[in-house]
Formats: sequence, C-alpha cells, structure tokens
Amino acid sequence: MSSKALFRLSGFALLVALPLQVLGYVLRGILHLIAQGHPNPSIAQQLHRSPKTVGNYVSNIFAKLQVADRAQAIIRARDAGTGS
Repeated sequence: MSSKALFRLSGFALLVALPLQVLGYVLRGILHLIAQGHPNPSIAQQLHRSPKTVGNYVSNIFAKLQVADRAQAIIRARDAGTGS
C-alpha cells in the first residue's frame, strides 16, 4: 500500500498523504528513532539487529512513505506527531 493515494474527482487529481499506519509496528518504531536523529548503527544496537537489517528496514520505510531520504522521512514523522 502506498503512503499516498491518488483520487480522481471530476477530472481533477487529488494527492492525499495517508497516515503512518501504512507502516507496521517495527517500522514505525524505527521511524521514531530516525526522527529523533539516531543513525542506523545506533538503531541496530538498540534493537539488537545488524546494521544491514536496519538499513533494509529504513529502505522499506522510504518506499512505503514514498520519500527519497531521511530528511523527508523525518518531516513525515514529525508531521504525524512522532519523533519530537
């Protein structure tokens, strides 16, 4: 499921951001840590995962939120009220 939905109404396209519920529990937790400024190695240590696994999680977060980088993901998280 995409983090944005495209609705067509009378020939007009309306792009609407969906809430962070498109992310599962683990990915929301990782996004929260990203929004707090934690780098991947720190997240990996806290979650007892390898840095490679956390990197994969972060890539999945970017894909589901349709963002290109950490900065955009942080903006989405803070707009949703997490990570502050």
